[in-house]
Amino acid sequence: MKAIVLNSPVPPEGLIISDIPKPVISDGYAIVRNEYAGINYIDTYHRSGQYNVNYPFIPGKEAAGVIDDITDNPYGLRKGDRVVYAGIPGAYAEFSKVHTKDLVRIPDFISSSDAAAMFLQGMTAHYLCYSAFPLSPGKSCLIHAGAGGVGLILNQMALALGAEVYTTVSTELKADLLKSLGVKNIINYEKNDFVAELMNMTGGKKLDVVYDSVGKSTFLKSLDCLNVRGWIVIFGQSSGAPDPVDPQLLNKKGSLIMTRPKLDDYIHTREELESRSSALFELFHKGVFRLMNIAEYPIDKAPVAHKDLESRGTMGKLLLKF
Repeated sequence: MKAIVLNSPVPPEGLIISDIPKPVISDGYAIVRNEYAGINYIDTYHRSGQYNVNYPFIPGKEAAGVIDDITDNPYGLRKGDRVVYAGIPGAYAEFSKVHTKDLVRIPDFISSSDAAAMFLQGMTAHYLCYSAFPLSPGKSCLIHAGAGGVGLILNQMALALGAEVYTTVSTELKADLLKSLGVKNIINYEKNDFVAELMNMTGGKKLDVVYDSVGKSTFLKSLDCLNVRGWIVIFGQSSGAPDPVDPQLLNKKGSLIMTRPKLDDYIHTREELESRSSALFELFHKGVFRLMNIAEYPIDKAPVAHKDLESRGTMGKLLLKF
């Protein structure tokens, strides 16, 4: 089968297709013929060596496809079912071996490409605003990278929950995309200091929570956006990891609360995975959020996709197509 296999940290150009044996079925597992693999920022961390991996390593932690072979399982999954999975390395390959407990059947009303486009980033958005810091009417939030894959979905969910939503973008094109989704309070951080602009928008009122996927370049200023006992939820670091923080800084700025969550801990059990994925699919079916700007790349264009993502100029979701 065709797969992208890494043997060391590489630049985007090192994402080269190899021919390797197809994985062999074993008890408790399924072989999934991947149709689409989601491209996420964590893939760039794995590729570049920013996060440690065991080599040889097949990148990609999210895909949608069809079960090619499967063993007995308690989840009612069968050969030929369309499924999606996230958090399992090895998606940049024609076939992946995935434990049946990690597979979710795709509802008939969702296409395989949409499933791949929404699953990891949609469940991330869901746990952020429903669990990590639950939003509701009267709550206020700032969402960095508002036109990214998570940001687009998170903005829509936050609005649907009745929160007061502010978001940052780097271009007017991204701002226009968010406006088309009903987002009104948009800050172009390339043109304005986002803290000063936020204070101007709110009349000096600070917020309950900042959802920050950017990291190093936004972290300290994000603290200045928070009300007393406000939360900063750091779920990514596209600009690099923030510098180490003295906990006393959180005290000085108003007893702030900081968390660095990851999706795996919010789908920790099969029950949590089924519950969160079902909720995500239902929100999509009801039109609570739309998928915007899905960009598909053939598997041999993975280097281009990674370059595009790392440029921070993309909007929406990037997919590899097999």
